[in-house]
Amino acid sequence: MRKIKYSILLGLLLLLWSTVPAFARDVTVQLDGNVLSCRHDPVIENDRVLVPMRDIMEPLGYEVVWNEKDRSIVAKDADTNIYLTINNAYATVNNTQVVLDTAPRIIDDITMVPLRFVADYSGASVTWDSKTYTVSIERGGAPSTPEYTTADSVVYIQTNKIQGSGIVLSEDGLIATNFHVIENASTAQIIFNDGTIYAGGITVVGLDPQADIALLQIDKQGLHPVTPSYTITAGEKVTAIGSPKGKRNVSSTGTVNGYTDDIISMTAPIAHGSSGGGLFNAAGQIIGMCSSYSENQYFAIPIEKVLAV
Repeated sequence: MRKIKYSILLGLLLLLWSTVPAFARDVTVQLDGNVLSCRHDPVIENDRVLVPMRDIMEPLGYEVVWNEKDRSIVAKDADTNIYLTINNAYATVNNTQVVLDTAPRIIDDITMVPLRFVADYSGASVTWDSKTYTVSIERGGAPSTPEYTTADSVVYIQTNKIQGSGIVLSEDGLIATNFHVIENASTAQIIFNDGTIYAGGITVVGLDPQADIALLQIDKQGLHPVTPSYTITAGEKVTAIGSPKGKRNVSSTGTVNGYTDDIISMTAPIAHGSSGGGLFNAAGQIIGMCSSYSENQYFAIPIEKVLAV
């Protein structure tokens, strides 16, 4: 891992009356068994969970339109037309007025809507687990269960020069890593999460040394590719998976500090050997490839930039 140089938040706890929304950072929202990634932590108001408008409505199949003039929301799918207004406890569903337990709110410039109301009118079932503070939304049928974990999509790479990590991009052997992991190497082997070792032929099929990106092709089928997401939000929770100091597929968690088209700054710790590992959002989708670090600062390359190679 190459080190690079890049240039106290105080916490204040307030005791508020129950009419003020309580920020519920420990609330987890699951959709069909998968954790829903939200650009703002859910909040609880009047015993109802509010979540960011687009983060819940769009996955449920709604086309969402925001009207700034009257601060209203129009959400449509094939069968349902919903009209909501900020701070208004009345909604309209298919021309019928409905009373809400909690009105939509704007919090930290994010439009928040009552999760149960939106889910119910999409035909989904909603359950609340008070022990784990988890809201589960099921759209019908058995919950989808991943056949593999995100760690199965990250590999350990050992060359005759250095050790690093890689990301599986396709079932038929396309792997991304950092250019500096393979630079000047003459031999390499790849170790998968289940301990399987690949020591066959490796072909460099994509290269951008300036961006520190390399794409490798190996002769192996049936791999578990990552699912990319091109949406990155400052403050969102992320998990970095790689092989720091030779320890295969270690996870570390943190949040996104900020990002540009070329770099993501994060608080999830990485170290020498993490280069080429994956940076995943709360939904298990990959948003970046770990690349570098300096003192208490950690960086990844946006996955969109990696795939562009």
